[in-house]
Amino acid sequence: MKDVDWARLTDDLLGSLVYTQKDLAEKCKVTQQSISNWKNGLRSPGDFAREVLFDLLNEAGIESSKYYVEGLDIMRKKTQKMQSQLPDDVASFAIRLSSHSKKKRREAIAIAEFFLSRN
Repeated sequence: MKDVDWARLTDDLLGSLVYTQKDLAEKCKVTQQSISNWKNGLRSPGDFAREVLFDLLNEAGIESSKYYVEGLDIMRKKTQKMQSQLPDDVASFAIRLSSHSKKKRREAIAIAEFFLSRN
């Protein structure tokens, strides 16, 4: 079963439409914290908000199929278990990183390792 990568979708919409989290929250009739939770992969939107998000994708001319990922829900559940053992910023980084290609993940990890080695 394919799941939607709401974190990536939300982030792309915010950037493409040049919306703030508050702007998107008003469109979706949710709180700004909800948008933050979607963006960080902690929660997913409800039915009404999902409809609004897909309408906004169409408005922005973004293809929605690129946000469907096989097995994303299983990976998120495993990540949430680990999250209790990791600092919030590290767990959020891991969730976001998992939605990128192997090449992008390697680049991000190399950059993180570089900065860690400087301390």
